[in-house]
Amino acid sequence: MTPDVLPDCNAPMVAARTAHQALRIPMQWLNNKVERSARGVPHYRIGHLVRFRLSELEQWRDRHAAVIAPRLEQADTAAVVVSPPPVATDFTGVNWHSREGLAEIFVRRHRNDCRYSARLRSWFVRTDQGWRRDDTLVVFDRVRGICREAADRARTEQARRWFASATTVAAVERIARLRADEMPAGEGSGQ
Repeated sequence: MTPDVLPDCNAPMVAARTAHQALRIPMQWLNNKVERSARGVPHYRIGHLVRFRLSELEQWRDRHAAVIAPRLEQADTAAVVVSPPPVATDFTGVNWHSREGLAEIFVRRHRNDCRYSARLRSWFVRTDQGWRRDDTLVVFDRVRGICREAADRARTEQARRWFASATTVAAVERIARLRADEMPAGEGSGQ
């Protein structure tokens, strides 16, 4: 932020993810203290939280467009997620009414195109260029799709809301991490 411009104190402060989604500034530049300092990213520390004002970030982005634009172009064209046909369509014996059952369905359906690395704490998806870290929440979106299917199968409105809730989706994704790690190495590697 330049000293000759006064900050808009009425502008809301947002978290890094919101700023990334709104302005397409790389997450690492917003989350990493060293990157923020090196690049001069305008931010505010509130206790242990780091917050941003979109108007200030937009001005900063416009001043640094020559540096940011090539990275965004690379990110947009770097990889297209390739989703082969689902592996399993027979889910007999799987409980559609539990989080563990939904995680099992996810693992069976996407075992060839989604892998979780506990060491790297990241999901990887198969793209047209090979395996790539899931930076765009493809896995989360696929889990949400399965939870929506379960919500459609639910008998009561309360159950539909429970299956479609963000809490359930996040829980199923966490359980799927464990199940994805348990798969034999040859199954998900495409070899």
